[in-house]
Amino acid sequence: MNFFDEIILVGKMYKRDCSNGPTAVMYALQHEFNKSGIKCTTRALSEDITKIQFLIRLAGLIKVRNKIINVHINGFVSAMFVLLISRVNKKCDFFLTIHGIYREQIKYYKSHDYVWLYKKLEKYIYNNFPNIICVSELCKETLYKNFTPKGNIYVIENGIYDMEYVISKKRKLNKLFVFLGGLQEIKGIEQLIFIFDRLVYLDTEVKLKIYGSSTDRQREQFEKNIVERGLKKYVEYGGMLKNRTDIIRAYQEADYHISLSKFDTFNNTIIEAMNYGCVNISNTKSGAAHFIKNRYTGFIINDDVENSDMAELLFSILNSVDVENYNMIATNAKAAIAENGWSNIAKNYISVFGME
Repeated sequence: MNFFDEIILVGKMYKRDCSNGPTAVMYALQHEFNKSGIKCTTRALSEDITKIQFLIRLAGLIKVRNKIINVHINGFVSAMFVLLISRVNKKCDFFLTIHGIYREQIKYYKSHDYVWLYKKLEKYIYNNFPNIICVSELCKETLYKNFTPKGNIYVIENGIYDMEYVISKKRKLNKLFVFLGGLQEIKGIEQLIFIFDRLVYLDTEVKLKIYGSSTDRQREQFEKNIVERGLKKYVEYGGMLKNRTDIIRAYQEADYHISLSKFDTFNNTIIEAMNYGCVNISNTKSGAAHFIKNRYTGFIINDDVENSDMAELLFSILNSVDVENYNMIATNAKAAIAENGWSNIAKNYISVFGME
């Protein structure tokens, strides 16, 4: 058995992405590993180095000894590169953390000339990487549905900061919804606008604030859509939230966080909302949706519900949940994610790495 004296994280670590996605996970894990006394460094693509320099740094992994190499997949080139290195370097253990399944996600994005290549790379990597960490049971199920992995498979969920945050009890409900999926089709934005169009017809006091990434084309289509539907005074897009303070404020201001992802291996916004006292209304197509027990820690929407019926369901929730019931659900939700602080998640990684 090898003795491991360091964890090396591999992936993309652009500062602009430090609050979400695989980049945020890498930043959080590095902080927690070092805080626990385990040396953790990174070999990451960032604003400070070119792609060529990055690959040269990765090539140096051939020579390292007694390290844990943990790749956080965010594109396939680095994962493929490290997989080939693992065939040569037998003095380290290699782990791949999967944050998405491209074969599922591409169904909801604009196709391009290299889809066939990315699918082949994904298949080869997932079938042959020696150790794979899935961020949810849904991720694991989807992995086995699409591929035949030969390596060891583990499940370690993502975590959140601010576990000590004390949620404030609501004194009144303002019928404000928040959606942090941006204007991405895979996050369900088109379905959400359709539902809200119907919901506004039922209750003119509702509001929706949308945050997250978008392209120029998506913003143009969004503006056209809400103007044509007469939703300009009810629906607002606020762009990307710049820091954790803004993220927390978005949850604090809203009554309900809504998640309608078409496929999401985890979806951190669900457990963030639970941590900051914003009650979730979600379908079951996100890995983190298992934390939501209907009417106990949030509200679950069955995936086969029609959009018009979904609007009726939201209207029913607005009119049946009083402040006392709301605060009870928010308290239950906070308790349900008590083990998902980043310190605990890092311990799970350390255990899987055999470094306890």
